[in-house]
Amino acid sequence: MDYVSQTIVFLLALLGSFFNCAKQDDSGKKIYWRSIVPVPSRAGAIILVLLSTSFGISLVSTLNEKDDAREDLYSANKSADELRSTLAELSGKNDNLLLELKSATKKIDLLFSSPKDVDSKLPLESIDDLQTRLEESEAARLELEKLGFVPRPNGPAGCPEYEGSRARSRIYQGAAFQSQGTAKIVLENTGLHSLLVSLYHPNERFPGVTAFSQWSVEPGVQVFLGSNFYGGDWGIQIDSSCISYLGEVSQWKQFDGEMVFYLRR
Repeated sequence: MDYVSQTIVFLLALLGSFFNCAKQDDSGKKIYWRSIVPVPSRAGAIILVLLSTSFGISLVSTLNEKDDAREDLYSANKSADELRSTLAELSGKNDNLLLELKSATKKIDLLFSSPKDVDSKLPLESIDDLQTRLEESEAARLELEKLGFVPRPNGPAGCPEYEGSRARSRIYQGAAFQSQGTAKIVLENTGLHSLLVSLYHPNERFPGVTAFSQWSVEPGVQVFLGSNFYGGDWGIQIDSSCISYLGEVSQWKQFDGEMVFYLRR
């Protein structure tokens, strides 16, 4: 369409130049070639040359713009193909991560303790059947919970139950840290071996099953366990000990200019 418009404009300008810049005889009449085409004067010839040159330049410029547009379109399509390829690759990696996460979650869910408060009339075959279905369905896990199955907490057998936030009012009642509520944790390792310290969030659905944070504390050091603030109802476990309430096994004291939960082992 650009070529047609430019050609029409050029022809109109050409005709106008022919008729307005025609050579004239002594009587002032226009001189025609074969009685049809006006013979241009010297000024008309210059105008015609300039018009032709301008038309040629404009035509070449339009062609170059078309080529540039095609190259830009090709580059854009190529970039889009590369983005689609990258997106597909990332989508595949995401699917693999989801499968690994589901596998890890299933392994965690398999850490179930013995039935607690299970109806004695329930046949043993039904319990075994539910344990098998647990590996295949989230619905089976919910059925096991209804029957009294709960994930086994960390720590040796015979440990008192870590109840998490359910014991919050008891832990805070009359405690020295009751008014402040939360603080950082400092641990002093006086032994000869490093200690593995695990913290358990009190608001977990099954408190004491999955560690929220872990640290390895070298012997002979006194360190903050991170920079976060924790409450007295958080569970703390050192190596393979029972899970205890932070507020019950620590000292509430000032350290480095602030009140902290201080543990010495």
